[in-house]
Amino acid sequence: MTGLTRISEVLNLAGVKNNSRPFNEGDVWFVCPDCRLVQTAGQATVKDSDDPRRITEYACGSCDAQVAAVVHWGVQAQTRSYRLGSYAIETPVPIEISVEGSHKKVVFGSVDEPVQ
Repeated sequence: MTGLTRISEVLNLAGVKNNSRPFNEGDVWFVCPDCRLVQTAGQATVKDSDDPRRITEYACGSCDAQVAAVVHWGVQAQTRSYRLGSYAIETPVPIEISVEGSHKKVVFGSVDEPVQ
């Protein structure tokens, strides 16, 4: 892959399914560690990373604080990370995933605080 590798693509490439459909950026939720805005990956600002360790970076859509990054697996993570196939999602905050067909979200990995 070249260019932006999105969190939803990493989930889908790893074979993770949202019941019967692939994930999209609106299924992935996090809370900004700075301004506390609850947002989806689709609402965050997404860009190619200038950091050679990272592929894609996600910043808060309000205050521009970093909320997540997609990295190649094996790169030393700077914060919590979740391995999915040959990629990892690096994030300073818990990630929650919307469950298709319900209003529920499930926590991806360990949780410090649930998404409200």
